[in-house]
Amino acid sequence: MIDLHGTGGNREFDLDIGTNDGEAVSDEQVDLLKHSLETQDINEVYENDTFSASFEGTITKHTWNHYDTEAMQLEIHSDYRDPRNDFESYYKMLRSLVFFVENVD
Repeated sequence: MIDLHGTGGNREFDLDIGTNDGEAVSDEQVDLLKHSLETQDINEVYENDTFSASFEGTITKHTWNHYDTEAMQLEIHSDYRDPRNDFESYYKMLRSLVFFVENVD
């Protein structure tokens, strides 16, 4: 399960992957996502840095705890969510996510 979120332009990262500190999703899935992002030159990818998805009430933690389903929260920088002003960055993020979803086990 992927819980998509957006973060503001003041953040230093392109994407922060919240995994409930590694409990909610396998390292292999995180590695696949990071690889997918790197192929599109999205390199400032953090894990559990600002948004760890470890608090009660997050969809990621709830999904893992109650349904035993792997989950991650993706905090996407605003530079990658504005196709009207930067279509190329938007498209790179979209391509990365599509590749990930198509290749995840």
